[in-house]
Amino acid sequence: MIRNLRRKLQDRRSRLNSADLTNFFVLTKQFFAFFDSEEILRSIAREMLAKCPGASLDVDHGEPGVALYGLTELDAATVGYVVFRVL
Repeated sequence: MIRNLRRKLQDRRSRLNSADLTNFFVLTKQFFAFFDSEEILRSIAREMLAKCPGASLDVDHGEPGVALYGLTELDAATVGYVVFRVL
């Protein structure tokens, strides 16, 4: 099951990486439809957000054009998730 999920996730990531700007936003919506349909991925996102509650605030109150960085890998992943989710 995990291997199958990993393959599906890699396929979708690959589509996003190779997308042009015209298709990127459509593929992003498709990516999150897939993401939200998988309980394991939803659980990981909930856990990240619970462990790093300030990430959403950092993104919401960040200055436009200023990059956000997490102090740890978990912080960085959570900020990345929140930013990507907003698209």
